[in-house]
Amino acid sequence: MKNVKEAGFIKRQNGAFWLTVIAFVFTLTGVILMALSNSVDGYSLQNIGVIMWLSIGADVLLLVRAIFSDLLGAQSYLIAVINIIVMCLLMAAFCNVLMNRVVLLMLLATYDKYNTAGWTSLIESLAAIALFFISAIFMIFCAFNKDKRDRWMEKEARRARKAARRARA
Repeated sequence: MKNVKEAGFIKRQNGAFWLTVIAFVFTLTGVILMALSNSVDGYSLQNIGVIMWLSIGADVLLLVRAIFSDLLGAQSYLIAVINIIVMCLLMAAFCNVLMNRVVLLMLLATYDKYNTAGWTSLIESLAAIALFFISAIFMIFCAFNKDKRDRWMEKEARRARKAARRARA
């Protein structure tokens, strides 16, 4: 059995790492959907720059968290601070998109029911909102999971050493 330092990066990862990867993919998809909803003529978001910076900043921090969780370990204060900042950034992006699209929803629901461009923009925005919210929920779950399998692998290495000693004796 390999010891902890010889094991591969992927083998050492546990639930928190994979939740971070899923949150990264959902946030990136949310950014793409938000940019698509902004491209519909006449239905652009008012503060698209702020929303893009918030969501891209969350994506970058998710990558930093995935890399540093392996280097620093699960008990690092830096990982905890990154978790909190990512959740705040995602919820801020969620609220900004939601505030921009509430007016469009009211407009479409009252007197402009047959505006397909408006509905397209609204549906894409709602999908981006849902993805940002789900990413934030994944980060909450991630905060309560372990990042690495160090302890499990150390126990396995100890068991293998004991078995090897018994076999020699």
